[in-house]
Amino acid sequence: MPVTAIEGVVHDGKVVISEAIELPDETRVYVVVPSWQTPVPQVRSPRLANQSDFPRYKKTVTDLGDDEVQ
Repeated sequence: MPVTAIEGVVHDGKVVISEAIELPDETRVYVVVPSWQTPVPQVRSPRLANQSDFPRYKKTVTDLGDDEVQ
């Protein structure tokens, strides 16, 4: 199978070929993207809708000594 490399760029989700070339209908093409990485999903921490509610959720930490631990 002969292979020809043609460079293009993605604009608005479509591949735009940078050189003037006519491909017949039904031509099978393969797109190779050399520098693309799969996005890593991120889970964001929840945030308060109103910052004025912050004092309601403020927690304190009490350090127990070794003799107080059960």
